[in-house]
Amino acid sequence: MSLKRTLAAASVLLATAAHGSELPYVQTLKGGQAAAGPPRLIVRASPKVELVMLVASRADHQRTINIPRDDNELGSFWSGRSQALSYAEAPKHLRDLRQKGLWGDALLTYAVHLSDPPALERLLPWPESLLRQPARASAPAPSELDKFREELIQFGELLRFTELMGEKQADYRRLEEQVRGHLAGGDPVRINSDFWGIQPGGDVYLIPSPLINGGYLASVQAGGKTHEFLAFGPALPETVDNENLLHHLVHHELSHPLLDPLLRRHAAELESSSALWVPLTEWLVSSRNLLTWTDGISEHLLRAYNIHLLRQSSPMLAELSVTSEKEIGYIYIRPFMEILAEYAGDRKSYPDFGAFMPRLAERLKGLAARARDLNPITRTPEFDIINPGFEEADGAWMARGWDLVKAGNLPGSDGRELARISRDTTVAHGGGSSLRLEVSPATTGLVAVEQAPLAVRAGGTVRVSAWVKARGVERQGLQQKVCGLYVLFQDRQGEVLSRGETDSAVGTLDWTELTGEFVAPAGTSRLTVGILLGMSGTAWFDDLKLVRVD
Repeated sequence: MSLKRTLAAASVLLATAAHGSELPYVQTLKGGQAAAGPPRLIVRASPKVELVMLVASRADHQRTINIPRDDNELGSFWSGRSQALSYAEAPKHLRDLRQKGLWGDALLTYAVHLSDPPALERLLPWPESLLRQPARASAPAPSELDKFREELIQFGELLRFTELMGEKQADYRRLEEQVRGHLAGGDPVRINSDFWGIQPGGDVYLIPSPLINGGYLASVQAGGKTHEFLAFGPALPETVDNENLLHHLVHHELSHPLLDPLLRRHAAELESSSALWVPLTEWLVSSRNLLTWTDGISEHLLRAYNIHLLRQSSPMLAELSVTSEKEIGYIYIRPFMEILAEYAGDRKSYPDFGAFMPRLAERLKGLAARARDLNPITRTPEFDIINPGFEEADGAWMARGWDLVKAGNLPGSDGRELARISRDTTVAHGGGSSLRLEVSPATTGLVAVEQAPLAVRAGGTVRVSAWVKARGVERQGLQQKVCGLYVLFQDRQGEVLSRGETDSAVGTLDWTELTGEFVAPAGTSRLTVGILLGMSGTAWFDDLKLVRVD
């Protein structure tokens, strides 16, 4: 195919999802004419953005973006077309450009620039190596960015990308409408700016995609304003309906441009708590994306912010998110939630997060002084169960010392809750409260709470017990016949060596004691105790005990 024909075909590619030859973003901001008024949240989809990000993924040895699925034609298309291509058929300069800084979020910035002529300016200038045009006797050579653009066009034609995007525009429009509908009635841009007390510098664009793998955030300037562009995927009908996904995107990712510049300005003050950084890098599976302790602070604060917002609408989902964050390595999430609660609870003293920065540095310095106790590996295990009668609430919906680790609690398609868990102050075996678990017949999900680490020695025998009261606890369909206590014996790194369970309470029972004895295997250094319900009905647990019998 001739270059002339390729470039002609590319005009179709670069026009998709836009009127004329430009992206809808460029139309909005053309010639620096930024919209007046408060910042807006705008949803757009663009095959041009898709092409840039997909080529990047291909060149980075990601053979597939999405596993082929019947409900994701675009993902299946890309998977099928890209697997047969050799590394050399991806744009030849991409590897070099990555080394020069054109990667990740910078690629999204580049995709937003692909108008004719460019109407946007990057927040930070492009590296000189990308723009330099070697001197020649004849016409100047194209810049690296110009060559990259030409290769992208040719690559899109090789994959028949133009053809696909032309056929799938209705799918993209439906995806846009889904995202807009999901966000209708709320203003996340205002919610974020009100919470942090910081106004965004311009409009915010969400770019949903069924092909992009991950999330990418770019800042660009137009008309004296700084606008944010967030491309995320895979955005499919079922994931767009996932409240937690969009909640995370619009509140977490879009708060980064508000919070991160402030943290960088105060990096010297925050350095006093850097003793927390090394243990964090040992735990985080995504530590390669966090380069400094300031990055770690930012991620903990924004994840705590998400949980703070979730608690207002779904306390169980919020508590489950706490456990999820700890499992992927954000080991300081609960202390950061306490710090954020202090800020949110005293906005008269702290009208914005900038005013809170000295207090944040002070609180983090205090955490650093007990960094060993905050690290699950080095933390000294408790000898006795904390809050065994669920008398203390710890300011949240559940009891102090206990983590929600499993929950069939997400609403069903008809909006029903499939499980509930709460601290019940109307039913108790001893004291004034108990833990109440409920499971619906419509779910096979389990609900469970845990406490760890508890002290135990290898070869030792432990007895765990609790009082349980049950009402209509029966197995339905594929549900698991469990309603009792369990223990996990773990080594020093937290790996589970063995598991034990007590008998289960079934039917309707008044307060009955459940007891189990278990021997810690070789290598054990700590213990987890948990409460579990997998059958339909309601069960109350109270007065747990952990006894070492040898």
